[in-house]
Amino acid sequence: MSDPFSSRYNPNESGREHSCVKGDTILLGDNMAIQDLSEGDHVLGFSGEVKVLEKMVRRYDGEMIRIHGSGILPFDITPDHPLYVVRSRTLRRGMGFSNPSWRKSVELKPKLKWSNGDYLVMPIAKEVYTIDNLDLSPFVLDVHQTRIFSLPLNEDIAWLLGIYTAEGFCHPKSRMLSFALNNKEKDVIDKITKIVSPFSKSSRVFVQKHTEGITLDVRSAILGRAFSSWCGKGAANKKIPDFILFHQNTNLLKAFLGGYTVGDGSHKVTSANRKIKTMCTVSKLLALQLQQAYARLNIFANINIHHKAGPHLISGGSVNQAEAYDIWFVENPQFTHVKRSKTGEMFYIPVRQIEKIHFEGQVHNVETSDHTYLVNNVIVSNCFGKIKAIRERTGLILTHDEISYICVYLWHCTDAADFYRHMDSMSDSELKKLCEKAKLFRPKLSVYENVLYA
Repeated sequence: MSDPFSSRYNPNESGREHSCVKGDTILLGDNMAIQDLSEGDHVLGFSGEVKVLEKMVRRYDGEMIRIHGSGILPFDITPDHPLYVVRSRTLRRGMGFSNPSWRKSVELKPKLKWSNGDYLVMPIAKEVYTIDNLDLSPFVLDVHQTRIFSLPLNEDIAWLLGIYTAEGFCHPKSRMLSFALNNKEKDVIDKITKIVSPFSKSSRVFVQKHTEGITLDVRSAILGRAFSSWCGKGAANKKIPDFILFHQNTNLLKAFLGGYTVGDGSHKVTSANRKIKTMCTVSKLLALQLQQAYARLNIFANINIHHKAGPHLISGGSVNQAEAYDIWFVENPQFTHVKRSKTGEMFYIPVRQIEKIHFEGQVHNVETSDHTYLVNNVIVSNCFGKIKAIRERTGLILTHDEISYICVYLWHCTDAADFYRHMDSMSDSELKKLCEKAKLFRPKLSVYENVLYA
């Protein structure tokens, strides 16, 4: 039998498998594709923002698993990559779930009507920021010609950042802060003008001829540079600033989303009289962030592909467009296939379809400080270090759950470094006996322990 770990450091061996994803997979945290990450960067894991300890890349030519989940974007992953899942159980009254466990992607069972199946686990992002002021000094070019060096981080500024993310841009030359609006949105124009008046020389409105559009320009190069840095340049690169997405005060997040939906949001009512809120963006990063943002407000927001990239017919002509994404949710949460965990810290997302596709090219993985990261907002594992270290010392290959048992119940580890200190203090024979004990007996772990120490 081939050793699944022996080719970990050899990017040229594609005949042996280990867990990987495609290079263009976006990971939240430092908000970039996995192929662009470096050691020391940060990504979102089960326990929150975690540090990238090591990066792995290799050539791959073989089968990958494309996972379709309800309300998430599909993603491609190697067949042996473990995902954290729960399996539904039909009960006399309704439906229950098994304890969460790790399951390889190739072993997933779709959840179909009238049958039990697997649910992916999406953790809700944890608060990180408590700041109440935004430093503008990095965006000041001449300290003698400016009068503002900071902004208060309040609900008005959060709303302004939201409307900028939806409708704002920064002039390449003048660097003015600008908003593309409709001339009927007088209340929006007045609100923007009022918020920025203490921080800018003036604001002015330009009416676009033969259309209903207007441009509101705010004469402040500092705000232009700051907002484009915090919220992204160009529609495809728009994003939610981390100091909003992960702020302790969720009222700031609500205000941001309020501003964003003024620009890019809409409402509709279905034939079943269900109220749905929808948004659309060409920024994949922003779509993933919006899903996490609404999760922090106890709402599961679905993401669907609005249209693929390529030529599209607009006003009788063919126009090349970027891929666009719909983000939407039913305002009455009982009408959703996605379930909330009992602790309220996670959403359970039903697997709808599993595809097997062929892929040839480079695949990537990262080792993180809690051995997890999120792919399209669901938990995957990257537990190579501990499994490989134990295999090299004992010849035994332990499962994620068996390593969890050693960490939590035998060694009472507080972090990964603690695990390696315990392991280094034992002889090979002592370690092997311990691993054999873990294979014979492993109690059920809590959700947090099972993920953190896997």
